[in-house]
Amino acid sequence: MSSNQPQPTADSSESDPPPAASPDVSGPLWPFDGYPPATRSGNALLGFGVGVLAAFVAAFAYGYIIKVTEHEVPYVAFAIALLVGSAVGRLGNDNPALPFLSALLTLASAVSGQFFGEALIGADVLKVPVLDMYGHHFGLVSESWQADIGGMSYFFLVNSAIVAYLVAKKAGDSH
Repeated sequence: MSSNQPQPTADSSESDPPPAASPDVSGPLWPFDGYPPATRSGNALLGFGVGVLAAFVAAFAYGYIIKVTEHEVPYVAFAIALLVGSAVGRLGNDNPALPFLSALLTLASAVSGQFFGEALIGADVLKVPVLDMYGHHFGLVSESWQADIGGMSYFFLVNSAIVAYLVAKKAGDSH
């Protein structure tokens, strides 16, 4: 037998690679061994913007609560923290800056609400518009706020900032 093709030997059969298997096209995307991750639906700027809006609304509501009760209700600071923290966290997802910003927004909202409440009470007493209390009589508003705020108020303000941080972080991580 004279053939032009080389005859396989025992040594050459071991060096040949096995035939390539066809990839499974019905399963996960080869070669990534898994499906692509789900897309993120949050937007940090949207979360912060809604947090600012929630802080403004909460500050005005807190001011009117102070006017109606004629004294500070420190537990409202926790409600502000829950509102702002959940708004920022749910819409902003897990951006690491947003929990800190929600804590700052909560502090600003609670203190602004206290000032607004003092201005509303002062406007009723002096029979002037509320905007005049912020313009011409802001010293009276500031003095009144300093006289009304105490150690427990600072305690509630600090703890409300902590609550806002934790709520925003947890709400952002839950996505």
